[in-house]
Parts: sequence; structure tokens; C-alpha cells
Amino acid sequence: MKKIIAFSVLLLLCVPLLLSSCSKNVMKVGGFNVSYDFYRYIFLNTRATAEEYGSYPEGADKTEYLRSLALESIRSAYAVESLAEKYEVTLTKEDEANIEADILDARGKLTDEEFKTELAGSYMNEEVYRYALRLQYLENRLYAYMISEENGVIISDDASLEKSLATDFVRVEHILLRYDENNYSEKLALADEIFAKLKSGTDFEALRKEYSDDTSESGGATGYYFTRGEFETPFEREAFALAEGETSDRAVTTTSGIHIMRRLPLDRNYIDAHYEELRREYATMRYYEIKAETAESLETDLNSSYDEFTYDYAG
Repeated sequence: MKKIIAFSVLLLLCVPLLLSSCSKNVMKVGGFNVSYDFYRYIFLNTRATAEEYGSYPEGADKTEYLRSLALESIRSAYAVESLAEKYEVTLTKEDEANIEADILDARGKLTDEEFKTELAGSYMNEEVYRYALRLQYLENRLYAYMISEENGVIISDDASLEKSLATDFVRVEHILLRYDENNYSEKLALADEIFAKLKSGTDFEALRKEYSDDTSESGGATGYYFTRGEFETPFEREAFALAEGETSDRAVTTTSGIHIMRRLPLDRNYIDAHYEELRREYATMRYYEIKAETAESLETDLNSSYDEFTYDYAG
């Protein structure tokens, strides 16, 4: 449910100076060539995720839907590269050594062919995997640089935080129903039963204690305090759409489970006790905003090979 500051394996990029074996390009984003293998990996994983969660909007053209999501991931990747260039953020020798260690760890006792087969199961090759790791480490470096007060990129002083608390932070408690591929429908039916009990007047807190699979402190009466960009989009969107004291009237599904949500008012005592934690969350929000703005600004030039990637693509 909650995001982390680490580059998703889906968010890769193929920089010509670094990945010289890219045979042909699918597009150019922000001046960078996007290789066929890279886009294939993005597109097929996007399709696999959409198929698993049934996330196609009703009536949508599946090819165009997948292309839009894939392009969003690509732009996000190049936003990191672009910002790293802007602020002269690079990997350290320690980072490079850790990347090689991560690859060796992933390979384990597999032979070269076995490792290739393992990677192919996720629609990638070793070069793509290596640069996925590279960008994970690069984004971690970039994030640390941008939120550091001494670098002056993101200002997170008390005045900025107090202003943001009024508009950009929410507090939410939820009833979490974890699911797997075998019981998703059953859990949705249970969510319907819980909604029926809520409508009949049963107390939310009592139902949370009875049904919720979230046993953390934040998952209890304290609730989760968070800002934009921290949680998965469906959860975040519903949280900000609710008024204080309002309970959602529909189940929200994320990779963590099915959520029945209630928004609570912010508590000043909690804020004062967790001020530095909230300050970091504010800085994280600003990082994601800058990253998204940068991604949106990158120009995209598509090549003819882009048209090969349709919903039915089998390459």
C-alpha cells in the first residue's frame, strides 16, 4: 500500500552511453533513446499487471490504455535521469559495487542459462536488470540530495509544513481485508457484508477490531497520517475525497488488500509528537511533485516500431 523511495523494476531506462547493445529504439523521451527491449519489458509487465487486477476501465481500448501507462512509467524513469543530470547526482563506487553484489545475489547458484530463463520470466534480460538496479540506486541518491535542506532544492521549514498540513495531509483508519488470487471474490463479498453492517448502524471501530487484517498501531484507532504520493493511488484518491468523519461507500483495492476507509480529523497532539516525521513526509511529497512535473515536461518522439506493441503483442 505504501510507496518507498526506491526505483521500481518497471521504471527502467536505456541510456545509449550506458547500454550500448540496444539494437533499435521505440521512441525518444526528453532526448534519450528508449530501446526496444526496454519498452517491451515495460509494456508486457504493464499488461500482466492490468490482467492480474482487471484494471482496464470499462469500454477502454486496451492497447491505448496499456500504452498510456507504459509511457507514464518511461517518463517517470527519465525524469529521474534528467533531475540527476540537473543536480549532478551520480552513483558512488560503493553504489556500483552494491549493484554487482545484488546481481550476484540474484543469480545465486544458477547457471548462465538458468539465470537468463529466470529473467525472461519477467520479460527482461541481464542488461535491463542491471540498469533497473542502477536507477534504483540513482533515485535513492537523488532523493537524498533533493530533500536535504543544505542543498536548497526542497524547503521544508516549519512555515512550509504548517501550510501544507492544512491542505495536503490526511488521517485515515481502515478495515483491511487481505486477499490472494484464490479468495479475492470471497473477500469482496465480505466487504459488502461489512458495508451492510455499517449502513445498519454498527460502529466502524467495532467492525475494524473484528475484521481488519491490519494489526499495526497505525492500522488501529490512531490511523494513518500521510500526504500526497506516499500511498498507492486508489487509496490516496479515496482518502482525500472523503470529508472528515466520512466513511467510504465502496471498497478500494490495492496490492495490500481491500480497504474500507474512514477519514478522521488531524490531531494536534499527534502532529507535535511526530513533527520531524511529518516534515520528512512533506519533503517526500515535494520530491514526487517535482519528479512528476519533470516527467510531464519531457517531449516524446515515437518511432514506427512503437506500433508493434498492441494488446495482443506476443513478441
